[in-house]
This record gives sequence, structure tokens and C-alpha cells, in this order.
Amino acid sequence: MFFANELKKIKKIKHCFFSRKNGFSQGIYKSLNCGLGSEDKKENIIKNLDFVSKKIGCKNSLLITLHQTHSNKVIYFENEKSIKNKLQGDAIVTKNKEFRNWHTYC
Repeated sequence: MFFANELKKIKKIKHCFFSRKNGFSQGIYKSLNCGLGSEDKKENIIKNLDFVSKKIGCKNSLLITLHQTHSNKVIYFENEKSIKNKLQGDAIVTKNKEFRNWHTYC
């Protein structure tokens, strides 16, 4: 796991960057693959998502995942009703304080 020094200074933000290590996926997916859209075994992806949730300290139901596009696309959440999972983009932003207990994994 890796942490950004600048983000560590902000007490209200929990963050973490994961490497390919410690994943349950095998073969060509050998990594911490959390891509439900991939052809990896679903049970391995679910184990990987559980691992990520535990490591960042959130409930699985509060983990928001993105389908990375390696672009400059940013998703904006206005309110809780606007949250959807597996959005295409590489970042999520909001100014709404109700999201302070939600966590994202990209």
C-alpha cells in the first residue's frame, strides 16, 4: 500500500494506493484485480474487493468502484442518489459532506 504525503495531512480524507501485490486473482489476472467487467473469476474479484475494503477500513457497501479509463475524466456526485458503481473515469469529487464515510477504489 502507498500513501500520498500531501493527502495524509488532511485528516478527513482516507486514501490508499494499492499495487498488484496481495491479490487473489491468478493467471493473466494475477493481481488485486477488482474489475467486475473482466473475465477473471468472480469469486476472486469479490475476495479482492473484500481485501480492499478491510485495508482502507470501510464496509463493502460503502465502497465505490470505478472502471478506470486512464483519462482525465472525473465523476462528480451531487448527492447520495447520484451514486452509481462502476462509473467510467479516474477520479470522484463532491462538495457534499454526507459522503465523508464513503470510500472509493480505482
